[in-house]
Amino acid sequence: MLFRSAVPCPRSSAWLAGVMVHNYGTVLLCPQNLAVSGANQVLYNIAAGGLYRGNMVLVSPTAGPFAFKFQEIGVAVRIGKVQDVIGQIRDVRFAICNTIMTAHLVKFLQEKGIPCSWVLHEWWTKDMIQTELDKRNDKNLTPATVAEALKMCSCTVSVCKMQQELYSPAHGEVIFVGTPDVDVQMFPLLKSADRKSVV
Repeated sequence: MLFRSAVPCPRSSAWLAGVMVHNYGTVLLCPQNLAVSGANQVLYNIAAGGLYRGNMVLVSPTAGPFAFKFQEIGVAVRIGKVQDVIGQIRDVRFAICNTIMTAHLVKFLQEKGIPCSWVLHEWWTKDMIQTELDKRNDKNLTPATVAEALKMCSCTVSVCKMQQELYSPAHGEVIFVGTPDVDVQMFPLLKSADRKSVV
């Protein structure tokens, strides 16, 4: 996996590569659901790519067809709450949260002392966040929760540099997953003067 750092993570890709060599403890995967989606495919690719060869547990609030794909590569799948799983599995050493909808989990895990990598796929401005959450009837998040998670997360991962600039995480990395950097000359509304910051 190719990493390019813009704002260095305190738990950077180099740190992650060194620490994950050891196969002790559990790595937690936290998607927003198990639907067939591009976001879940990215999480699957991370797991299947050999990030960690020890115990990996995926926790989703709902069941879905993508569960089978994770189980095929040896990931244990649990349906329920991350808070409950943390109480049952005491050796969680790292978590990967997937999509902006898991901001509340990033906050919870970081507060518990479990470093997170948070993969963002969305392009929501601060003004859009509440509208998008309302469309999805999501009661776990608010724009304030997202802003706090962006400050707390050990390593927030963006799919390109423009997305990272939109969210401005305290500790961020850019991993290219097929999304090219956008030329702002072709899309005038993306110019920094016209964009509204998330935080």
